[in-house]
Amino acid sequence: MAEDIAELQERYERFVAERYWEDYHAPKNLAASVAVEAGELLEVFQWHDVLPAAAYEDAADVEAAAADELADVFIYGLGLAAALDIDVREAIAAKLDRNERRFDPETAAAISREFDRWRESTDE
Repeated sequence: MAEDIAELQERYERFVAERYWEDYHAPKNLAASVAVEAGELLEVFQWHDVLPAAAYEDAADVEAAAADELADVFIYGLGLAAALDIDVREAIAAKLDRNERRFDPETAAAISREFDRWRESTDE
């Protein structure tokens, strides 16, 4: 059975402690590591066209690389959350609540239409 977020955080903390890395896993370093790993995730797609996810169904190497880099992003994110005593589930739920209010369906549709018009004007 898959581990829940709390179990993964505990596993991460144990992993770091067993290697005596606590001093190196300060919030600044963890935030930097999230950014570095996010860059490595982006690198997986760097020279690809903008394609829907379905285009990668037969690209196991891309999916595996993306999964690996995404895991790194989340691992460092869990470490940062642990260092700052942030409840990840609460933080995500609160952020989704704010996003749902900020980008209601009508506003989001209007933004998309405006972007589509801009993109069409730049393609000419």
